[in-house]
Amino acid sequence: MQGGNVPIGISSTETVALTNKTIAAESNTVTIFTEAHATSHTLSAAECYGGVYYVTGAATLTLPAVAAGMHIVVHTVGAVAVSVDPNASDLIYLDGTALDDGDKITNASTAGDVAVITYYDATGWYASTNSWTDGGA
Repeated sequence: MQGGNVPIGISSTETVALTNKTIAAESNTVTIFTEAHATSHTLSAAECYGGVYYVTGAATLTLPAVAAGMHIVVHTVGAVAVSVDPNASDLIYLDGTALDDGDKITNASTAGDVAVITYYDATGWYASTNSWTDGGA
């Protein structure tokens, strides 16, 4: 980093769009991408390293087996029912509470629902949400 919090090669006044871009750091590369879904979708492992998903229709996003470094964000656009379903052998810590292995999380079907879902450990994911609930297996 140069100049405080300004990344190398970017001035403090420059605007940079990060959608579908790769940011190279000394030893890490982060890809930032967005996808919109109006129907259910099974995410690949590659789609779980920095993906932002805008869900515009009732859908279930199915996660692959958890691995270190995985993280996604799910936003609802409109009042749509959305679930995020982990691998059957993975659990989700929903806002600090461990659910059973394979239990999905479900939003309140309101516009603007959000879930930030990150790798927690080898047992599963951590989800920080605005009041999503345990949707069961």
